[in-house]
Amino acid sequence: MRGDAAMHAPPSLPARQRGVALAVALILLVVLTLLALSGIRLSTMELRMALNDELRVAAFEQAQSYVDGTVRKFTNTPILAPGVTRCARVIAGKCATATLQMPNSTMTNEIASTSWDVNVLIERIPPQNAEPPVNSGFSLSSFDAAYMQVAGMWDKNAVGLGSATVREGIAIVYGSAGDITTTAGADPFSRSENPDAAPAPDPDPEPDPCATPGAC
Repeated sequence: MRGDAAMHAPPSLPARQRGVALAVALILLVVLTLLALSGIRLSTMELRMALNDELRVAAFEQAQSYVDGTVRKFTNTPILAPGVTRCARVIAGKCATATLQMPNSTMTNEIASTSWDVNVLIERIPPQNAEPPVNSGFSLSSFDAAYMQVAGMWDKNAVGLGSATVREGIAIVYGSAGDITTTAGADPFSRSENPDAAPAPDPDPEPDPCATPGAC
């Protein structure tokens, strides 16, 4: 009986094969952990990139709205003399006074805020008397144009909202015979140093005494 039991007993495992399953499981657990951490890092990076892109577009749209709002107000764009700059917020070495007006109170409050840098600048682009834009319909022999650049700046990096600068050009066409040129931001159309002043009305002409039949 003992001999038969010894013959049917299962063989013992070699010592070097004991604990292999635990080692393999630990290795697989480490690999899965690394893959999970890599996926989390990749997702965080993609989320950050999407947020940065959203802030970039929002900042661009804000700067564009300031340019559009400035140009929409007629008194903001008189024909400036060369070297003259107008701005919505005082800038040392550029604008001594803020002369541009924004179309609504929200823009005005943002420009006045000291927490970030929001501004609009308008400056004349040489030459002084340029040709009208191509295909604009104005005769080159009868009209000249004043070209100016409008720059809208919206910078809120201090509060984590990004920044952008938008520059656009505008052309003001006038009769070359008049050779209209202004100084220090004067309004050539109202002949006034105050760009917001309306043109003075023409005086009433004197009545013609011979207008009544039989009077002359």
